[in-house]
Amino acid sequence: MRGVALGLLLPISALMSFSLSLAEDWPTYMHDIARSGVTSEELRPPLYEQWVFVPTQPPCPAWPPPKPAPVEGVLEPHRLDFDYAFHVVSAKGRVYFGSSANNKVYCLDARSGKVVWTFFTGGPVRLAPTVWDGRVYVGSDDGFVYCLRAEDGRLLWKFRAAPHGDKVLGNGRMISLWPVRTGVLVDKGIAYFGAGVFPYEGVYLYALRARDGKLIWKNDSWGFFRSGWGSRSPQGYLLADEKRLYVPTGRTPPACFDRETGRLIYHREGTMAPGWQGRYHYLFGGCYALIAGEHLYSGGREVVALNRRTGKTGFAWFSGRKLIVTVDVSYLLTGKELIALDRSTYIEASRRRFSLVEEKIRLTERVNRAKGREREELKRQLEEVNRKLKEVEEFMAEKAVKWKLPCELSSSMIKSGDVLFVGGKGAVIAVDAVTGKELWRCEVEGEARGLAVANGRLYVSTDKGNIYCFARKKVSSPTRVVERAEPEPYPRDELTPVFEEVAERILEETGIRRGYCLVLGCGSGRLAYELAKRSELIIYGIELDVEKVKRAREALDRAGIYGTRVTVEAGPLSELPYPDYFANLIVSEEALVSGRPVGKASELFRVLKPCGGMIYIGQTEEAAELTGKKLTAEELRRWIAEA
Repeated sequence: MRGVALGLLLPISALMSFSLSLAEDWPTYMHDIARSGVTSEELRPPLYEQWVFVPTQPPCPAWPPPKPAPVEGVLEPHRLDFDYAFHVVSAKGRVYFGSSANNKVYCLDARSGKVVWTFFTGGPVRLAPTVWDGRVYVGSDDGFVYCLRAEDGRLLWKFRAAPHGDKVLGNGRMISLWPVRTGVLVDKGIAYFGAGVFPYEGVYLYALRARDGKLIWKNDSWGFFRSGWGSRSPQGYLLADEKRLYVPTGRTPPACFDRETGRLIYHREGTMAPGWQGRYHYLFGGCYALIAGEHLYSGGREVVALNRRTGKTGFAWFSGRKLIVTVDVSYLLTGKELIALDRSTYIEASRRRFSLVEEKIRLTERVNRAKGREREELKRQLEEVNRKLKEVEEFMAEKAVKWKLPCELSSSMIKSGDVLFVGGKGAVIAVDAVTGKELWRCEVEGEARGLAVANGRLYVSTDKGNIYCFARKKVSSPTRVVERAEPEPYPRDELTPVFEEVAERILEETGIRRGYCLVLGCGSGRLAYELAKRSELIIYGIELDVEKVKRAREALDRAGIYGTRVTVEAGPLSELPYPDYFANLIVSEEALVSGRPVGKASELFRVLKPCGGMIYIGQTEEAAELTGKKLTAEELRRWIAEA
């Protein structure tokens, strides 16, 4: 009997161990460094909403979508849509994401959705963080990479990827001339990332020791000056295999680098020569990419499989927007259907199909140039190619397709065990990956552009900024965690009427209510706040005191205007990092409360817009009485004379 009892206990213990091992973290974008979107953890419906996190501001994408009109007969796909939602990662009961609106990294509790900690960077955070060994790695448009302690968000180290601190206005936001828009890929203790988006200014690729940020190698030789004119603009999540690093490059197929040295192996930018990497390069470039087996999949309006060692001709061409690749089956999302394809059958048929498409285009061009009998013969050949092409496509539809499901959703797709989760406008669905049967559907606010499964939970990120959490547990009422803006983030005191009056006077006397404003010596941020309340100005404040910067950011963020309307950074006031002529209006909170001009007048003239720009710096009598520090006209004249 004792032996029987032990025999019963062992299987139960083994079963418990097995069930626990099924739960997985989702530590990086699309689960892993291949960006496969596949986890072995199976989260099977029905699922129930547990909580939703609603931020004060929605995502603020780097690039607008292309115009909905054909260019040279081709409807341009949206290649640079990596930041249209707050994509999340999850590890050890926490959820992490970055905000392109208020320049913050967030950590949420996975059970409740409540904020555990936040961390400000100096610019928009456009791509999901990576979690590794109890640390969170993130890149920012400020040109820095940050390593934070996952437990409490404390800064462990940061690394300036930009060669220096120059800034530029990029799509309405003040960013580094070399923003980090590749995310940070961490593998085997090494952190990889790129910086720069303008080939003419030079672009960079780095490998650092993940634990302390020590530089291992840097590639600064694949930008404009050293490699000639090109379109190498590192934007989108990096990918990697054992020996190579793949860098999405904006509108062209990914570039490939040696992981050990950083040496460029290839970048086939797409000439007009025939071939999948040539004539049709416009189909396959963009920030969307994944690795499966020996192939690199890259897509824009279509997805092509490329040889990841050479970057040359792929084995298959997929007429769809999102792709999941497993050993035997590929799952294709087209915008009209969700299709399961038998890989071996589809591969051979796809090769044949593309060969015929190439021949069709070649013959069509010759027909258009030919005359007489030659033209008639070429037309006969073209008809024969069209017949064969039709046969191949019919074969693919009949033999290569395992199942089809009508599906209007096309924005995101992942695989959890034998369940596919698909997101799109207003909804998320779950589909049985074996049968193609829809198992579950749930409505969400906005377009579901980001999906992740971790430790028994499904996370959905929408273009409204909302982050939903679903699980198998039934709850009577889902928690709604709302970041509410405070109408008055600064407590009223004796200086409040002064800031209100000064803001009114500045706007009335200058007549400038739109454009860009610089607050030199931003201090508490109160003058910037009052100006933002009364105008449409986009305001940038710079302050030498780091503690003042921290408090100003927190207050303005509570008001719900930080990042998109008002941004504050720490830096010297005498050498401004901003570009020439950007500011329509320049003011100073420091001069108002301290009774002394700050910075160099020459720097203000450099950044001031030459036609219609105004500098308005001074102090009211009320401010002088309250602070006991008076700014005289003579001091201002001397300060200006130094310019």
